[in-house]
Amino acid sequence: MQTISSIRQNTRWPYRIIIHDNGSTDEHLSHISKLGQAPDIKLIRHPHFLTCAQGRVEGMNHVESEYCVFLDDDIRVTYLWLTRLMQPMMLHANAAAVASNIKNDDEPWQGGIRRIAANGRLDIAQYQNEGRGDICIGGATLYRTSALEQREDRSAEYHSGFEDWDQSLQFTREMGMEVWGSRAEVYHKHQKDGEAYRRDERNRYTEIMDCAISMWERWGIKQGFFFPLKECLAHEIPLRPDQWDAIKEARL
Repeated sequence: MQTISSIRQNTRWPYRIIIHDNGSTDEHLSHISKLGQAPDIKLIRHPHFLTCAQGRVEGMNHVESEYCVFLDDDIRVTYLWLTRLMQPMMLHANAAAVASNIKNDDEPWQGGIRRIAANGRLDIAQYQNEGRGDICIGGATLYRTSALEQREDRSAEYHSGFEDWDQSLQFTREMGMEVWGSRAEVYHKHQKDGEAYRRDERNRYTEIMDCAISMWERWGIKQGFFFPLKECLAHEIPLRPDQWDAIKEARL
């Protein structure tokens, strides 16, 4: 409800809110169904849990506008957020996406994610010097819908945070488009009780390592190795022999 309320309070007409219900329990479904009765909301019911990457891909089936923004249900937008996202998009005809500044409720900036500087352009050369999550896009980002429709869906390959990296690189390296930052601010309150956070941690870190290996093999970017490797070593989680082979090949 906070996400929807913030959109209504801080967004000028015309806009359309599409709620993609991601496998809610029966307890929550009745409440969500009531939201779907509002004139500014369209409710899409999906019966099974999807990752963020899978949900955004599926959500594209319901986008009919020239521009779209994906917001998770733990995001609250602020005053003039959409206007500030649209400004760089309107100034740069080759822009594929414009990122927000994401802040946590309890700290100045979201830990682990440093967004593109306000009104700055994504510098591909920096990818070799950035860590997992840095200069990524995804949640709370304005997209040119035609750019999203052109990019290749790799949600199965990048499902643990690296889908944003891959998407950024597709826009810039493969499609010759640009990714910009903005002065738009949104607030984020991480929900750690969802299904994605209840999964076995031993599986999660090895899955993230598989995504990092894909980033290395496709883009030559090795920084993605560091987070899952650190966690696996700290928690004595065994890696597979092929994962160790990739780490050795990357010469970390």
